[in-house]
Amino acid sequence: MSFLPDNDATNKTISSKLKDAWWQAAVSNHHDFIAGTSPDRVVEEEQMPMLAQAADSVELIIDRCKYDSTETDVQKSSSESLVWTQKNGIIQIKTMHYDIKLDKNRGGTIIHFKSHGSKTQCNTDISAELVSYRDSGGLWRMGFEFAGGIWKESMKASIYSENTQIKEHGNGLEIIGTAKLNGEAIVHRMWFVNDSPVIYCRSEGMAAKKHSVTVRFKTSIFANSLAMDSPGGVVVRPLKRIYNPTFWPYQSFVHLQDDSTEHGIAFLAPLPGAISYQPDGQIELVAMRNATKEKIFGFIAIPGNPAYGHERESYTFEYAFLFTQKGDWRDNKIHLKAHSIGTNPWSSSIDTCMSKLADSIVTTNTHDVWVAAVKPTSRGKGIIVRLNAYSLSRSRVQVVAHHFMVKKAFLCDARERDIKSLEVINGNVQFEMLGTVTTIRLML
Repeated sequence: MSFLPDNDATNKTISSKLKDAWWQAAVSNHHDFIAGTSPDRVVEEEQMPMLAQAADSVELIIDRCKYDSTETDVQKSSSESLVWTQKNGIIQIKTMHYDIKLDKNRGGTIIHFKSHGSKTQCNTDISAELVSYRDSGGLWRMGFEFAGGIWKESMKASIYSENTQIKEHGNGLEIIGTAKLNGEAIVHRMWFVNDSPVIYCRSEGMAAKKHSVTVRFKTSIFANSLAMDSPGGVVVRPLKRIYNPTFWPYQSFVHLQDDSTEHGIAFLAPLPGAISYQPDGQIELVAMRNATKEKIFGFIAIPGNPAYGHERESYTFEYAFLFTQKGDWRDNKIHLKAHSIGTNPWSSSIDTCMSKLADSIVTTNTHDVWVAAVKPTSRGKGIIVRLNAYSLSRSRVQVVAHHFMVKKAFLCDARERDIKSLEVINGNVQFEMLGTVTTIRLML
Protein backbone atom coordinates (compact mmCIF):
# COMPACT_ATOMS: atom_id res chain seq x y z
CA MET A 1 0.00 0.00 0.00
CA SER A 2 1.26 3.50 -0.83
CA PHE A 3 0.06 6.79 0.57
CA LEU A 4 1.26 10.18 1.73
CA PRO A 5 -1.10 12.08 4.05
CA ASP A 6 -1.01 15.85 4.43
CA ASN A 7 0.89 16.25 7.68
CA ASP A 8 2.70 14.46 10.49
CA ALA A 9 -0.37 14.42 12.72
CA THR A 10 -2.35 12.68 10.01
CA ASN A 11 0.59 10.34 9.45
CA LYS A 12 0.50 9.21 13.07
CA THR A 13 -3.30 8.82 13.04
CA ILE A 14 -3.27 6.67 9.93
CA SER A 15 -0.27 4.67 11.11
CA SER A 16 -2.02 3.86 14.37
CA LYS A 17 -5.18 2.81 12.55
CA LEU A 18 -3.14 0.52 10.31
CA LYS A 19 -1.22 -1.06 13.17
CA ASP A 20 -3.51 -4.08 13.49
CA ALA A 21 -3.75 -4.52 9.70
CA TRP A 22 0.05 -4.51 9.37
CA TRP A 23 0.32 -7.12 12.09
CA GLN A 24 -2.28 -9.34 10.43
CA ALA A 25 -0.49 -8.95 7.09
CA ALA A 26 2.81 -9.92 8.71
CA VAL A 27 1.29 -13.02 10.26
CA SER A 28 -0.22 -14.00 6.89
CA ASN A 29 3.30 -14.28 5.46
CA HIS A 30 3.53 -17.63 7.22
CA HIS A 31 3.74 -20.50 4.75
CA ASP A 32 0.39 -21.90 5.88
CA PHE A 33 -1.27 -18.76 4.52
CA ILE A 34 0.77 -18.33 1.34
CA ALA A 35 0.69 -21.91 0.06
CA GLY A 36 -2.64 -22.84 1.60
CA THR A 37 -1.17 -25.66 3.67
CA SER A 38 -3.76 -25.43 6.43
CA PRO A 39 -6.74 -27.72 7.07
CA ASP A 40 -10.18 -26.43 6.04
CA ARG A 41 -11.15 -25.67 9.64
CA VAL A 42 -8.16 -23.38 10.21
CA VAL A 43 -8.71 -21.57 6.90
CA GLU A 44 -12.41 -20.97 7.51
CA GLU A 45 -12.36 -20.15 11.22
CA GLU A 46 -9.06 -18.28 11.55
CA GLN A 47 -7.27 -17.26 8.37
CA MET A 48 -10.10 -15.92 6.20
CA PRO A 49 -11.69 -13.80 8.98
CA MET A 50 -8.27 -12.36 9.85
CA LEU A 51 -7.54 -11.37 6.26
CA ALA A 52 -11.04 -9.95 5.76
CA GLN A 53 -10.67 -7.79 8.85
CA ALA A 54 -7.30 -6.48 7.67
CA ALA A 55 -8.67 -5.72 4.20
CA ASP A 56 -11.66 -3.84 5.63
CA SER A 57 -9.48 -1.62 7.81
CA VAL A 58 -7.18 -0.79 4.89
CA GLU A 59 -10.14 0.07 2.64
CA LEU A 60 -11.23 2.72 5.15
CA ILE A 61 -7.80 4.33 5.01
CA ILE A 62 -7.67 4.20 1.22
CA ASP A 63 -10.95 6.10 1.04
CA ARG A 64 -9.32 8.92 3.02
CA CYS A 65 -6.26 9.14 0.79
CA LYS A 66 -6.15 11.79 -1.88
CA TYR A 67 -5.85 10.55 -5.42
CA ASP A 68 -5.57 13.35 -7.95
CA SER A 69 -3.28 12.32 -10.75
CA THR A 70 -3.27 13.47 -14.33
CA GLU A 71 -1.56 10.24 -15.36
CA THR A 72 -3.45 8.12 -17.87
CA ASP A 73 -3.27 4.43 -18.60
CA VAL A 74 -0.56 3.31 -20.99
CA GLN A 75 -3.16 1.50 -23.07
CA LYS A 76 -5.55 4.18 -24.34
CA SER A 77 -8.79 3.76 -26.19
CA SER A 78 -8.79 4.51 -29.89
CA SER A 79 -11.55 6.19 -31.83
CA GLU A 80 -11.27 3.44 -34.42
CA SER A 81 -12.97 0.13 -33.72
CA LEU A 82 -11.63 -3.25 -34.67
CA VAL A 83 -13.21 -5.11 -37.57
CA TRP A 84 -14.78 -8.50 -37.01
CA THR A 85 -16.86 -10.97 -38.97
CA GLN A 86 -18.48 -14.34 -38.31
CA LYS A 87 -19.00 -17.08 -40.88
CA ASN A 88 -19.75 -20.77 -40.35
CA GLY A 89 -18.83 -20.49 -36.69
CA ILE A 90 -15.43 -18.88 -37.36
CA ILE A 91 -14.93 -15.45 -35.79
CA GLN A 92 -12.31 -13.33 -37.55
CA ILE A 93 -10.97 -10.22 -35.82
CA LYS A 94 -8.74 -7.60 -37.46
CA THR A 95 -6.99 -4.89 -35.47
CA MET A 96 -4.11 -2.48 -36.02
CA HIS A 97 -1.75 -5.18 -34.72
CA TYR A 98 -3.02 -8.59 -35.80
CA ASP A 99 -5.53 -10.80 -37.58
CA ILE A 100 -6.95 -13.59 -35.47
CA LYS A 101 -9.48 -16.39 -35.97
CA LEU A 102 -11.49 -18.13 -33.24
CA ASP A 103 -13.77 -21.16 -33.46
CA LYS A 104 -17.13 -20.39 -31.89
CA ASN A 105 -18.09 -24.06 -31.93
CA ARG A 106 -15.05 -24.98 -29.82
CA GLY A 107 -15.48 -22.54 -26.96
CA GLY A 108 -14.08 -19.50 -28.75
CA THR A 109 -10.56 -20.93 -28.80
CA ILE A 110 -7.93 -19.43 -31.11
CA ILE A 111 -7.21 -21.38 -34.29
CA HIS A 112 -5.05 -18.86 -36.18
CA PHE A 113 -3.02 -15.75 -35.40
CA LYS A 114 -1.05 -13.49 -37.71
CA SER A 115 0.79 -10.38 -36.58
CA HIS A 116 1.01 -7.45 -38.98
CA GLY A 117 4.47 -6.86 -40.37
CA SER A 118 6.15 -9.96 -38.92
CA LYS A 119 6.34 -13.74 -39.15
CA THR A 120 4.59 -14.14 -35.83
CA GLN A 121 1.74 -16.61 -36.09
CA CYS A 122 -0.04 -19.26 -34.07
CA ASN A 123 -1.76 -21.69 -36.38
CA THR A 124 -0.61 -25.16 -35.45
CA ASP A 125 -3.59 -26.08 -33.29
CA ILE A 126 -6.12 -24.75 -30.78
CA SER A 127 -4.91 -22.11 -28.32
CA ALA A 128 -6.28 -20.32 -25.24
CA GLU A 129 -8.08 -23.55 -24.34
CA LEU A 130 -9.05 -24.72 -20.86
CA VAL A 131 -7.84 -28.25 -20.11
CA SER A 132 -8.75 -30.28 -17.01
CA TYR A 133 -6.28 -32.81 -15.56
CA ARG A 134 -6.85 -35.62 -13.09
CA ASP A 135 -4.38 -34.61 -10.39
CA SER A 136 -3.48 -36.86 -7.44
CA GLY A 137 -1.15 -34.20 -6.05
CA GLY A 138 -2.03 -31.94 -3.16
CA LEU A 139 -0.96 -28.81 -1.37
CA TRP A 140 2.78 -29.28 -1.96
CA ARG A 141 3.05 -31.22 -5.22
CA MET A 142 1.29 -31.88 -8.47
CA GLY A 143 0.54 -35.45 -9.49
CA PHE A 144 3.53 -35.87 -11.83
CA GLU A 145 6.05 -34.86 -9.14
CA PHE A 146 6.19 -38.17 -7.26
CA ALA A 147 6.23 -41.87 -8.10
CA GLY A 148 2.74 -43.33 -8.22
CA GLY A 149 1.19 -39.91 -8.80
CA ILE A 150 -1.44 -39.17 -11.43
CA TRP A 151 -1.40 -36.24 -13.87
CA LYS A 152 -3.64 -37.20 -16.75
CA GLU A 153 -5.61 -35.07 -19.19
CA SER A 154 -9.30 -35.54 -18.52
CA MET A 155 -11.38 -33.03 -20.51
CA LYS A 156 -10.85 -29.92 -22.61
CA ALA A 157 -13.02 -26.97 -23.49
CA SER A 158 -12.82 -27.35 -27.28
CA ILE A 159 -14.86 -30.56 -26.97
CA TYR A 160 -17.03 -29.82 -23.94
CA SER A 161 -17.95 -26.17 -24.58
CA GLU A 162 -21.58 -25.27 -23.95
CA ASN A 163 -21.96 -21.89 -25.67
CA THR A 164 -19.94 -18.95 -26.95
CA GLN A 165 -21.09 -15.34 -26.81
CA ILE A 166 -19.85 -12.24 -28.62
CA LYS A 167 -20.21 -8.77 -27.07
CA GLU A 168 -19.08 -5.42 -28.42
CA HIS A 169 -17.61 -2.81 -26.05
CA GLY A 170 -16.99 0.50 -27.80
CA ASN A 171 -13.84 -0.08 -29.84
CA GLY A 172 -13.36 -3.58 -28.38
CA LEU A 173 -14.80 -7.05 -28.58
CA GLU A 174 -15.39 -9.64 -25.85
CA ILE A 175 -15.58 -13.38 -26.56
CA ILE A 176 -17.15 -15.45 -23.76
CA GLY A 177 -16.84 -19.23 -23.82
CA THR A 178 -18.32 -21.63 -21.26
CA ALA A 179 -17.20 -25.21 -20.75
CA LYS A 180 -18.25 -27.88 -18.27
CA LEU A 181 -15.15 -29.77 -17.15
CA ASN A 182 -15.69 -32.75 -14.84
CA GLY A 183 -19.01 -31.31 -13.69
CA GLU A 184 -17.77 -27.76 -13.02
CA ALA A 185 -18.74 -24.85 -15.29
CA ILE A 186 -15.83 -22.55 -16.14
CA VAL A 187 -16.20 -19.31 -18.10
CA HIS A 188 -13.28 -18.06 -20.20
CA ARG A 189 -13.34 -14.46 -21.48
CA MET A 190 -11.08 -12.76 -24.01
CA TRP A 191 -11.01 -9.04 -24.79
CA PHE A 192 -9.66 -7.60 -28.02
CA VAL A 193 -9.03 -3.88 -28.57
CA ASN A 194 -8.04 -2.18 -31.79
CA ASP A 195 -4.98 -0.19 -30.75
CA SER A 196 -3.24 -2.70 -28.47
CA PRO A 197 -1.30 -5.89 -29.33
CA VAL A 198 -2.33 -7.29 -25.93
CA ILE A 199 -5.19 -9.78 -25.66
CA TYR A 200 -6.79 -9.83 -22.21
CA CYS A 201 -8.19 -13.04 -20.68
CA ARG A 202 -10.03 -14.21 -17.59
CA SER A 203 -11.12 -17.68 -16.45
CA GLU A 204 -13.81 -17.88 -13.77
CA GLY A 205 -14.92 -21.04 -12.00
CA MET A 206 -13.60 -23.90 -9.94
CA ALA A 207 -11.63 -27.00 -10.80
CA ALA A 208 -13.41 -30.24 -9.99
CA LYS A 209 -12.28 -32.07 -6.85
CA LYS A 210 -8.93 -33.83 -7.39
CA HIS A 211 -8.39 -31.93 -10.64
CA SER A 212 -6.34 -29.04 -11.94
CA VAL A 213 -7.20 -26.76 -14.87
CA THR A 214 -4.67 -25.18 -17.22
CA VAL A 215 -4.91 -22.77 -20.14
CA ARG A 216 -3.16 -24.35 -23.11
CA PHE A 217 -1.55 -22.66 -26.12
CA LYS A 218 -0.27 -24.62 -29.09
CA THR A 219 2.08 -22.34 -30.97
CA SER A 220 4.63 -22.36 -33.77
CA ILE A 221 7.21 -20.89 -31.38
CA PHE A 222 10.19 -23.14 -30.68
CA ALA A 223 12.32 -21.76 -27.86
CA ASN A 224 15.13 -23.20 -25.76
CA SER A 225 14.47 -21.14 -22.62
CA LEU A 226 11.92 -19.00 -20.79
CA ALA A 227 12.60 -15.51 -19.42
CA MET A 228 10.45 -14.51 -16.45
CA ASP A 229 10.52 -12.12 -13.55
CA SER A 230 11.13 -13.34 -10.03
CA PRO A 231 11.57 -11.47 -6.75
CA GLY A 232 14.53 -9.18 -7.31
CA GLY A 233 14.87 -9.35 -11.10
CA VAL A 234 14.51 -11.46 -14.25
CA VAL A 235 15.72 -15.04 -14.60
CA VAL A 236 16.14 -17.27 -17.68
CA ARG A 237 14.92 -20.84 -17.11
CA PRO A 238 15.56 -24.06 -19.03
CA LEU A 239 12.52 -25.80 -20.52
CA LYS A 240 12.69 -28.70 -18.09
CA ARG A 241 14.23 -29.55 -14.74
CA ILE A 242 13.52 -32.74 -12.77
CA TYR A 243 9.82 -32.97 -13.68
CA ASN A 244 8.02 -33.35 -16.99
CA PRO A 245 6.29 -31.03 -17.48
CA THR A 246 8.16 -28.48 -15.38
CA PHE A 247 5.90 -25.66 -14.18
CA TRP A 248 8.09 -22.64 -13.47
CA PRO A 249 6.89 -19.88 -11.09
CA TYR A 250 6.61 -16.36 -12.47
CA GLN A 251 5.67 -13.08 -10.78
CA SER A 252 4.13 -10.91 -13.50
CA PHE A 253 5.48 -11.87 -16.94
CA VAL A 254 7.00 -14.65 -19.05
CA HIS A 255 8.60 -14.27 -22.49
CA LEU A 256 9.53 -16.98 -24.99
CA GLN A 257 11.53 -16.26 -28.14
CA ASP A 258 11.67 -18.51 -31.20
CA ASP A 259 15.21 -19.73 -31.89
CA SER A 260 15.14 -19.19 -35.66
CA THR A 261 12.74 -16.31 -36.39
CA GLU A 262 13.28 -14.50 -33.06
CA HIS A 263 9.57 -13.69 -32.79
CA GLY A 264 7.90 -14.76 -29.57
CA ILE A 265 5.02 -14.71 -27.15
CA ALA A 266 4.67 -13.02 -23.77
CA PHE A 267 2.26 -13.63 -20.91
CA LEU A 268 1.38 -10.94 -18.36
CA ALA A 269 -0.44 -11.49 -15.06
CA PRO A 270 -1.47 -9.41 -12.02
CA LEU A 271 -0.63 -12.25 -9.63
CA PRO A 272 2.14 -14.87 -9.49
CA GLY A 273 1.50 -18.10 -11.36
CA ALA A 274 3.10 -21.12 -13.03
CA ILE A 275 3.90 -21.93 -16.64
CA SER A 276 5.26 -24.92 -18.58
CA TYR A 277 6.61 -25.21 -22.11
CA GLN A 278 7.14 -28.26 -24.28
CA PRO A 279 9.64 -28.46 -27.18
CA ASP A 280 6.76 -28.83 -29.67
CA GLY A 281 5.57 -25.29 -28.87
CA GLN A 282 2.88 -26.20 -26.33
CA ILE A 283 2.51 -23.76 -23.42
CA GLU A 284 0.31 -24.22 -20.35
CA LEU A 285 -0.57 -21.84 -17.53
CA VAL A 286 -2.00 -23.21 -14.28
CA ALA A 287 -5.41 -21.55 -13.96
CA MET A 288 -6.91 -23.30 -10.92
CA ARG A 289 -6.37 -26.36 -8.73
CA ASN A 290 -8.56 -28.43 -6.44
CA ALA A 291 -6.08 -31.15 -5.49
CA THR A 292 -6.77 -32.18 -1.93
CA LYS A 293 -3.92 -34.40 -0.70
CA GLU A 294 -1.00 -36.29 -2.25
CA LYS A 295 -1.83 -39.97 -2.74
CA ILE A 296 0.32 -42.67 -4.31
CA PHE A 297 -1.57 -44.72 -6.92
CA GLY A 298 -4.68 -42.81 -5.91
CA PHE A 299 -5.19 -44.31 -2.44
CA ILE A 300 -1.91 -44.42 -0.41
CA ALA A 301 -1.41 -41.19 1.55
CA ILE A 302 2.16 -39.90 1.72
CA PRO A 303 3.41 -39.92 5.34
CA GLY A 304 4.24 -36.55 6.83
CA ASN A 305 1.72 -34.64 4.69
CA PRO A 306 -1.40 -34.46 6.88
CA ALA A 307 -2.94 -31.27 5.43
CA TYR A 308 -6.20 -31.87 3.58
CA GLY A 309 -8.13 -28.99 2.03
CA HIS A 310 -10.72 -28.15 -0.61
CA GLU A 311 -11.65 -25.28 -2.89
CA ARG A 312 -15.09 -24.11 -1.82
CA GLU A 313 -15.62 -21.01 -3.98
CA SER A 314 -15.23 -19.86 -7.57
CA TYR A 315 -11.78 -18.60 -8.50
CA THR A 316 -10.77 -15.95 -11.05
CA PHE A 317 -7.56 -16.41 -13.03
CA GLU A 318 -6.53 -13.35 -15.03
CA TYR A 319 -3.78 -13.06 -17.60
CA ALA A 320 -2.96 -11.33 -20.86
CA PHE A 321 -0.76 -12.29 -23.79
CA LEU A 322 0.76 -10.81 -26.91
CA PHE A 323 2.90 -12.06 -29.75
CA THR A 324 6.16 -10.15 -29.98
CA GLN A 325 8.47 -8.89 -32.70
CA LYS A 326 12.15 -9.85 -32.94
CA GLY A 327 14.13 -9.45 -29.76
CA ASP A 328 14.13 -10.46 -26.11
CA TRP A 329 11.97 -9.21 -23.25
CA ARG A 330 13.95 -5.96 -23.01
CA ASP A 331 13.67 -5.21 -26.74
CA ASN A 332 9.90 -5.74 -26.63
CA LYS A 333 9.54 -3.84 -23.32
CA ILE A 334 7.62 -6.73 -21.80
CA HIS A 335 8.55 -5.62 -18.27
CA LEU A 336 6.99 -2.21 -18.88
CA LYS A 337 3.80 -3.72 -20.27
CA ALA A 338 3.56 -6.04 -17.27
CA HIS A 339 3.98 -3.12 -14.88
CA SER A 340 1.74 -0.60 -16.58
CA ILE A 341 -1.33 -2.41 -17.90
CA GLY A 342 -4.14 -4.30 -16.20
CA THR A 343 -5.54 -7.59 -17.39
CA ASN A 344 -8.98 -6.20 -18.26
CA PRO A 345 -9.14 -3.05 -20.42
CA TRP A 346 -12.55 -2.08 -19.02
CA SER A 347 -11.86 -2.43 -15.32
CA SER A 348 -9.43 -1.14 -12.70
CA SER A 349 -8.17 -2.72 -9.51
CA ILE A 350 -7.23 -1.28 -6.15
CA ASP A 351 -3.63 -2.24 -6.88
CA THR A 352 -3.62 -0.08 -10.02
CA CYS A 353 -5.21 2.77 -8.11
CA MET A 354 -2.65 2.61 -5.31
CA SER A 355 0.22 2.35 -7.79
CA LYS A 356 -0.97 5.53 -9.46
CA LEU A 357 -1.33 7.16 -6.08
CA ALA A 358 2.33 6.45 -5.32
CA ASP A 359 3.38 7.71 -8.75
CA SER A 360 1.45 10.94 -8.26
CA ILE A 361 3.52 11.68 -5.13
CA VAL A 362 7.01 10.60 -6.17
CA THR A 363 8.21 9.70 -9.67
CA THR A 364 11.45 8.68 -11.39
CA ASN A 365 12.95 9.79 -14.69
CA THR A 366 12.78 6.30 -16.23
CA HIS A 367 10.06 3.71 -16.78
CA ASP A 368 12.57 0.98 -15.91
CA VAL A 369 12.54 2.08 -12.25
CA TRP A 370 9.19 2.64 -10.58
CA VAL A 371 7.91 3.70 -7.19
CA ALA A 372 6.55 0.70 -5.32
CA ALA A 373 5.63 2.48 -2.09
CA VAL A 374 5.69 5.85 -0.35
CA LYS A 375 5.16 5.75 3.41
CA PRO A 376 5.95 7.38 6.74
CA THR A 377 9.15 6.12 8.34
CA SER A 378 9.13 3.33 10.89
CA ARG A 379 12.65 4.31 12.01
CA GLY A 380 13.89 7.91 12.21
CA LYS A 381 12.44 10.93 10.40
CA GLY A 382 11.35 11.69 6.87
CA ILE A 383 9.52 9.77 4.15
CA ILE A 384 10.47 6.30 2.93
CA VAL A 385 10.36 5.57 -0.81
CA ARG A 386 10.81 2.03 -2.13
CA LEU A 387 11.91 1.61 -5.74
CA ASN A 388 11.70 -1.51 -7.90
CA ALA A 389 13.30 -2.50 -11.20
CA TYR A 390 13.56 -5.69 -13.24
CA SER A 391 17.22 -5.07 -14.04
CA LEU A 392 19.82 -2.50 -13.00
CA SER A 393 19.39 0.87 -14.66
CA ARG A 394 22.19 1.75 -17.09
CA SER A 395 22.08 5.42 -16.09
CA ARG A 396 21.65 7.48 -12.96
CA VAL A 397 18.14 7.52 -11.54
CA GLN A 398 16.44 10.78 -10.59
CA VAL A 399 13.69 10.76 -7.98
CA VAL A 400 11.29 13.72 -8.01
CA ALA A 401 8.88 14.63 -5.19
CA HIS A 402 5.91 16.62 -6.49
CA HIS A 403 4.32 17.87 -3.26
CA PHE A 404 7.26 18.75 -1.02
CA MET A 405 10.85 19.96 -1.20
CA VAL A 406 13.53 17.37 -0.47
CA LYS A 407 16.50 18.79 1.45
CA LYS A 408 18.45 15.63 2.13
CA ALA A 409 18.24 11.98 1.06
CA PHE A 410 19.81 8.74 2.20
CA LEU A 411 20.15 5.24 0.81
CA CYS A 412 18.69 2.83 3.39
CA ASP A 413 18.43 -0.88 4.00
CA ALA A 414 15.08 -2.65 4.30
CA ARG A 415 15.00 -1.85 8.03
CA GLU A 416 15.29 1.86 7.21
CA ARG A 417 18.83 2.24 8.53
CA ASP A 418 20.84 4.87 6.64
CA ILE A 419 23.72 3.53 4.56
CA LYS A 420 24.98 6.68 2.83
CA SER A 421 23.83 10.15 1.81
CA LEU A 422 22.58 10.79 -1.74
CA GLU A 423 23.02 13.79 -3.99
CA VAL A 424 20.12 16.28 -3.99
CA ILE A 425 19.97 18.91 -6.77
CA ASN A 426 17.12 21.45 -6.71
CA GLY A 427 15.06 19.10 -4.56
CA ASN A 428 15.59 16.10 -6.86
CA VAL A 429 17.51 13.02 -5.69
CA GLN A 430 20.08 11.52 -8.05
CA PHE A 431 21.89 8.22 -7.55
CA GLU A 432 22.86 4.91 -9.14
CA MET A 433 20.75 1.83 -8.41
CA LEU A 434 22.89 -0.84 -6.74
CA GLY A 435 20.12 -3.45 -6.74
CA THR A 436 16.69 -4.09 -8.24
CA VAL A 437 15.01 -3.26 -4.92
CA THR A 438 16.10 0.00 -3.31
CA THR A 439 14.93 1.98 -0.29
CA ILE A 440 15.68 5.68 0.16
CA ARG A 441 14.81 8.19 2.90
CA LEU A 442 13.69 11.68 1.92
CA MET A 443 14.22 14.47 4.46
CA LEU A 444 11.92 17.48 4.11
